[in-house]
Amino acid sequence: MRYPREGFARIDSACEFLQVGRTTLFRLMAKGTIQTVRLDASSHRRIPWPALWEFKTKLIKAGGGTAEYVDPKPAA
Repeated sequence: MRYPREGFARIDSACEFLQVGRTTLFRLMAKGTIQTVRLDASSHRRIPWPALWEFKTKLIKAGGGTAEYVDPKPAA
């Protein structure tokens, strides 16, 4: 599947693109690792495609091919 470079992704499309589950994506969003926007007055969030591409590029450059969530502050 080809993914767009512009516009906004729904949660399910972003999960498929990053190859992660919803829980992982929501953690990344909550931490501010992946930018989100609210397009209307509803609580529905969208993720800009450029933000997803940037995140995936950073992962690849760091040596990871998938978006595995790693908590930067592991429990002691």
